[in-house]
Amino acid sequence: MTMTLEFLLRIALACVCGAIIGIERTVRLKEAGIRTHTIVALGAALMMVVSKYGFTDIALYGGGFDASRIAASVVSGISFLGAGVIFVRGSAIRGLTTSAGIWTTAGIGMALGAGMYEVGLAATGLLILLQILLHRFVGGLDGMTITELSVIMPCSPLSISRIKTLLAEKRMEVHSCRVVRNSGNTITLYLTVKSEGAIQPEDLMVLLEKEADITEYTIG
Repeated sequence: MTMTLEFLLRIALACVCGAIIGIERTVRLKEAGIRTHTIVALGAALMMVVSKYGFTDIALYGGGFDASRIAASVVSGISFLGAGVIFVRGSAIRGLTTSAGIWTTAGIGMALGAGMYEVGLAATGLLILLQILLHRFVGGLDGMTITELSVIMPCSPLSISRIKTLLAEKRMEVHSCRVVRNSGNTITLYLTVKSEGAIQPEDLMVLLEKEADITEYTIG
């Protein structure tokens, strides 16, 4: 039981470290945020514990083969399955947390298959808890979407404010803006727009069409 507590302590510490890394990535508006990094850290710690301690029974009975190679093969092979649920659309990347969950689930199966029942069951509960709590209380930070937008409109001190007001209607926020002055008293605004949900081009089109002064725009 003492060793089991040691295993659980290692996994919990890995989760804390993964969450800290994820917070830093989220602040910098990276697609893989808190949940993704925490779950990957959980899975990596779990697989390491399994690889190190999950085959001691074979050594006790004088087994003459390296069963840990099977664990290494599972870790590599499951990566292809996880990659299959990642989708890239423009600047947005979806499915990272799901992929990390699949990878960690493989580790849970390895733990249970190696006879580490307490560790496998505890990791299952921890994974579910992370998915539910962090998705609900962190505000879906892993679902943050970033897209690029360029707008041509008359030069005015209120141009950027008007665009920000339009985007705020759909809970979109301007993360960065670059202004280029054109001929004919017009400017081009190159905007990086972020949202906690998916940004649909159709929604942006409806918003931009409301502003009569916008003569041309490009999404993505």
